[in-house]
Amino acid sequence: MPLKSRTAVFLLRGMILLGVFPLDVVLPSFPALSRHFNLPPADIALSISLFAITLSLSQLLIGPLSDTLGRKRLLLAGMAVSIIGALGCVLAPDFSWFVFFRCIQALGCGAFVLAQALVQDLFVGKERDRLRIMMITASGVFISASPLAGTLLQQAFDWSGSFWVFVTLATAVFIKALLFLE
Repeated sequence: MPLKSRTAVFLLRGMILLGVFPLDVVLPSFPALSRHFNLPPADIALSISLFAITLSLSQLLIGPLSDTLGRKRLLLAGMAVSIIGALGCVLAPDFSWFVFFRCIQALGCGAFVLAQALVQDLFVGKERDRLRIMMITASGVFISASPLAGTLLQQAFDWSGSFWVFVTLATAVFIKALLFLE
């Protein structure tokens, strides 16, 4: 596989991971978040629902916007917004700010839906078909592994660990997209 294709696959896998990781990785941290914000776990669950709703709504806007603004610009903006949202969650002084920044993170994560459009733009024929299958498989693996990763991150770094890992991964994918995409 040529270097350009390997770079594109790395970028696409990163986008798929970042698109699904933030939703389920925080599940094992419910008790810690509950203690941190001094709220019942049911209130913490609200942040997951609002994240999912905001993510879904943002994806409805991303497609049409990418056709007018360009995929690279919108992807980079989305990643920057998701990074700001994740950092805001870690620094949130109370639960209402946490939920606000969680929605900001979800708004930015909506841009990761552009991975499908990038496959369409960058690949043709059997290679495109192979990458679509790889992306569906990777999505399933990442979704399944996210709670386990969240458990490990919770044990190692407390509830903020998943947000710091997200920021680190999103920054790496941001840099790769900035340098690779035209």
